[in-house]
Amino acid sequence: MVKCPFERELTNYTLTVKGDVTSDVAAAVVPLGKTVGLVDLTQATLGDGLNTSNFLYNPEATNNVLYKISDTQSLGGNNVIKDGVCYNFVLTDGQSFNAPEGFTANQITYNREIALSTDKDEVYTFVLPFALTADQVNGTVYDLTDVKDGVLDFKSVANLEANHPYLVVSNGTKLLNNENGELSGEISATNDLTHEIPGGVAMVGAYEATEVKSEGNENWYGYNAKGQFVKANTGTINPFRTAIKSTGSQSSFALKLDGTVTGIVNLENPNAKVDVYTIGGVCVRKNVPAASALNGLSRGVYIVGGQKVVK
Repeated sequence: MVKCPFERELTNYTLTVKGDVTSDVAAAVVPLGKTVGLVDLTQATLGDGLNTSNFLYNPEATNNVLYKISDTQSLGGNNVIKDGVCYNFVLTDGQSFNAPEGFTANQITYNREIALSTDKDEVYTFVLPFALTADQVNGTVYDLTDVKDGVLDFKSVANLEANHPYLVVSNGTKLLNNENGELSGEISATNDLTHEIPGGVAMVGAYEATEVKSEGNENWYGYNAKGQFVKANTGTINPFRTAIKSTGSQSSFALKLDGTVTGIVNLENPNAKVDVYTIGGVCVRKNVPAASALNGLSRGVYIVGGQKVVK
């Protein structure tokens, strides 16, 4: 039996490697089935011409693993951190990510596509490990600020924090409007991605697929792939997405974006029936599920289950 030329130890999300790592054995370094955020190669001896793609079983695959090397080492490819600096940080949407420590990125690339339907101004969620300004996002970004009388209050923001969950009313097919290397800045170490407000409500982000389940006094809800505000009896928060958790006694919520109610959902029963009226008092639908009450209707202001809603 040939002895493995390297040793490795996984602590939390950091994989520390010692020994000889060459291109013909690099694919065996990262253990399968484990979520690795950073491969620390500073104590290893690296072979000539080594590239981050050598660490993948499938060279055509993608992931968000970071690689840390010393100032005397050399490693080609993206997501390589040397002396606290990553020259080309590429974040792949939908893939797990964890940064055990922060670093500076001279170039940031994050390409997230948004599949807008015929309805414009759909709502999506996101959380990212770097700060942004609102003008770098295609759409208006909102932060959860308050909950009162069954209304979740979101306010638009100009400056976005790293590791903070947000809503965005998108007006483009890309989340960011300068994805391809036009961004740079600090990548924050991964920490708690939960934004709590008084009233038993929190907006929760995820950098790896996270299973959630509504049971007892804990309810989860958010936006589905069609941009509709719904309850999740069971579901998954995918990487770089967020959901809202309620641990209070409230059975239904309305969403208010900068003072305008834009959606309503009954958390106790997402199929609860409501009547829909025009702002002039004309009933246009009776006894329909609240979550889809406005589907197919023209844009405008409606009264849904007693709440004013703008479509």
